[in-house]
Amino acid sequence: MNTVKTILHLAALAAALLASCVCKGKDSSFECVGQVAQISEWRPRKISILKPQEDGRHYDLSSFWDEDPDSHPRVKNGDIVRIRAERAKPRKQMTPDMPDKLVNIIKEIEVTGRGDFPPGEPTTAVDAVSGRRLLEFVRVKGTVSAVAYDESDPTWIHFTLRTPSGNAHAAVPKTEHTLDDLLALTDAEVEVRALVVAQVRWTRFTGSFLLPIGYDSIRTVKPAPAVAPDFADDPHDVIAFSRREANGDYVHKVRMTGLLLTETKSHVFMAIPNGMIVKMALQTKTARPEFGTMVSASGYVSYDFGGLMLHDAVLEPAPDAPKMPLPEVEKTTIWRAYVPSRNISSFTRRMISFTGRLANDPDLTYSTGMLWLQGEGGVTDIDTYAYKFDKRKNKLGLVMRITGVCDPVLETDSEKASAPQFKGITIALLPGDGIHIEKPLSIWSAMNLAVVTIALLFIIALISAACVIQKILYDKRGRLLFAERVAHVRAQTKTEERTRLATELHDAVSQTLTGVALQVDSANIVNRGENPALTKCLATARQLLASCRRELRDCLWDLRSRTFDEKDMTEAVSRAIAPHAGSVKTAVRFNVPRSILSESKVHCILSIVRELVVNAIKHGKATNIWIAGECSEGHISFSVRDNGCGFDVASAPGPSDGHFGLKGIGERIRAAKGTLEVESSPGKGTKATIKLPEAD
Repeated sequence: MNTVKTILHLAALAAALLASCVCKGKDSSFECVGQVAQISEWRPRKISILKPQEDGRHYDLSSFWDEDPDSHPRVKNGDIVRIRAERAKPRKQMTPDMPDKLVNIIKEIEVTGRGDFPPGEPTTAVDAVSGRRLLEFVRVKGTVSAVAYDESDPTWIHFTLRTPSGNAHAAVPKTEHTLDDLLALTDAEVEVRALVVAQVRWTRFTGSFLLPIGYDSIRTVKPAPAVAPDFADDPHDVIAFSRREANGDYVHKVRMTGLLLTETKSHVFMAIPNGMIVKMALQTKTARPEFGTMVSASGYVSYDFGGLMLHDAVLEPAPDAPKMPLPEVEKTTIWRAYVPSRNISSFTRRMISFTGRLANDPDLTYSTGMLWLQGEGGVTDIDTYAYKFDKRKNKLGLVMRITGVCDPVLETDSEKASAPQFKGITIALLPGDGIHIEKPLSIWSAMNLAVVTIALLFIIALISAACVIQKILYDKRGRLLFAERVAHVRAQTKTEERTRLATELHDAVSQTLTGVALQVDSANIVNRGENPALTKCLATARQLLASCRRELRDCLWDLRSRTFDEKDMTEAVSRAIAPHAGSVKTAVRFNVPRSILSESKVHCILSIVRELVVNAIKHGKATNIWIAGECSEGHISFSVRDNGCGFDVASAPGPSDGHFGLKGIGERIRAAKGTLEVESSPGKGTKATIKLPEAD
């Protein structure tokens, strides 16, 4: 019923907030007059405006975003301002807290005056956060504790205000109060002037918190005590001690010394000299001394269904304190530990020990930190947070005895229970001796025997598969070796045949060409220049014979060399031009796989490259030659570039002038269905680019 009233109240406040802003025009712009409550100096600047409602008791708190703060006047807390704004989405996400939705964007802002914030009505912490004082200014006195940044939004700082009547939660932006300032107020008596704001999660009202407004909203009444007083040894005096320490409206820290036992993810357990085990919630980022040592703990004491609690505790080593033995361990069973006495386990906050069998996968225990132990009476949770659980040593089904602190699990949901109800227990293991193996697993258990059998079968299958694979590999290797041997024999046969052809050409054609050249020289001597036409014809014939002899010599070199057998085209090109290069520096990079080229294609490429190199050396007087080749999209492209004297491509000499190099290269390229492009100019070297189809 109270929840329904609260929701209706929130709806009425939302309607009042909308009615407080006067919309003007057909667009979403509106004007709002109110008092500046908070300013977030980031980009964009966020300004919270406080506006009283008609009853003069409740207030609206609206947020406005200033995307262009440099063009608007500066405002301070307490200023009365008139704002013209519009409902729109921000132009861009400038800060993490900038919402990606319709917000109030400031267009104009004008300061019209200044005023004080409402003084607030004195009230208790419980009344302030009960939901009955929503959007009212209140003043609450208490002790500051639990100061920390917001986990989801670090621009806000949270703290707890502790009073004898209960605790109140408060939150402030770090632009108004720094973390160090609030930490310095820990355990100090303060008076907070704040607006009570609703806390909503997933559209559901979950409570209220205090929103201090103004730089003087947190006023120190009394500084924190220099040393927390010692806690009484008698556990029955805990409530009386707590009341005695509550001076008026305040509750302060107390100090107790004891033996640090163990911990869970959220709590630490300590034994004190009177025999009680204290459960502590440590303050954020508080260091923890070693287990089994004497420590001094300072915190806020309370007594709940489980026993003694210490909140926002700070631990410090106490080496001078008398050493305490471990509390007595009581042996029991899961069933006895679960039987409630006065609505709670009779073993609560006591050291207990019982035997059971590991009931969940060790990998799951290692990752979650929770061990399930099945014993007499059922299965219970064992918290291994402080214990170094080794999943290799602790196997499923292993019988073990665990030792730890028994902590109750309570049902605290107000919709299910009006008071905390006992649900079960959790055992927080001791760090060192928390688990003792009672009965090791038998090596020859049915499960282990099945595992060994399956492993042997798997090994046999692996060996059989390896033998089959090895036989396949040996057969494949044999076929490859046979193919290599056949290729070697074929290559050797081709080499012998080329050698025979080279010998016959040298003995027949070469000698004949030499004789013809001698006859031409003789005819030129007999003519003695008397017939100019004859002299020119004889010179042309002499050049033709020289070209034929050079081509024949290159052909004989190709037949005798193993250039065509090279598997690397870069090496083949280097060998082909080596007899002609002499002292000329050559650089060869021919990235074309030899396997895709036939012998005729290789002969064509080598002949073209060799002729271009000879021309570069003989006619271009080049000292450096660069040869490059590549294969792409079914074509072979290669080039020969030099740093020679160059020539005019349009007026280059041809066969009529006794120059047959470029003519022969062009005919060879056309026969191979390729193209030739020559780039040259006098004094700038020459570059010839050839493109041939990959297939013959």
